[in-house]
Amino acid sequence: MGQYFKIVNVDKQEVVTAWGLGTVAKFWEWFYNYPAGVFVWLLRTSDGDGGGDIPAEERSRYTTLGRWAGDCITLIGDYDSSELWYAAETKDAEGTPLPDAQYTDISSLVRGEINDAIRRDGGGPDEEW
Repeated sequence: MGQYFKIVNVDKQEVVTAWGLGTVAKFWEWFYNYPAGVFVWLLRTSDGDGGGDIPAEERSRYTTLGRWAGDCITLIGDYDSSELWYAAETKDAEGTPLPDAQYTDISSLVRGEINDAIRRDGGGPDEEW
């Protein structure tokens, strides 16, 4: 089985899961695969513009670009003794949303915005998440 990981933003009470990004969730799977790029997306901060960046006039279309810059975030495993993994659950084992969830899963929103940015940059289906 093994330990699974998800990203938790303690300040905003938001979570991003590997499954929500369309991939797998063990440590080395996060590390070696494209989902690690979600950190770059969520933590981006700069009011400058330059080559190799999302053009300034397009940045406002993305609500998750830089959304977590400066926040307390962690890649937490389900075996961790802090119980944060479980406190940040948004769905039960069958995938049904928990009515009393204290965190919000923004994985689909992030994935959709990243894929839009990839397409706008000229990327095709092979580059999308």
